[in-house]
Amino acid sequence: MAAFLDATGIVAVVLSLSEQPRVYAIADLSGSKFTLGTDVFTDSGAGDWLGFYDWLRSTSGDVIGVRLWTDEVNDRIRSLGRYEGVVADDSCSPLLIYFGAEREFDDVQSCDQDFGSNMLLVSSNGLALTFNSPTLR
Repeated sequence: MAAFLDATGIVAVVLSLSEQPRVYAIADLSGSKFTLGTDVFTDSGAGDWLGFYDWLRSTSGDVIGVRLWTDEVNDRIRSLGRYEGVVADDSCSPLLIYFGAEREFDDVQSCDQDFGSNMLLVSSNGLALTFNSPTLR
């Protein structure tokens, strides 16, 4: 998981119905799409603004997930709650996405209120959310 922390651009959180979210540094998001292996992820139609987000950090400062405060909730956003590692209530705001088993985060260290480069993309095999890389603390 730590490799994406070295990124200085955009990261993609790839969601699965059966596996924990995976995080990848994305070199190029031009044209509102990116490729991982043979999967091509394209814009779901939600554009590049979903809302504000915070990188969830443990008390030791490790990034353990991301919290997304969505501006608009639609059926595709609601569906994210079915994916492994995603916690959502009926309002789907915030969405909590955990990268592993650790669920305890420090609210003081987890208040980035970042925005931008935040897209919901789809492929024939799944979904991905993109974010600006977290800053090291």
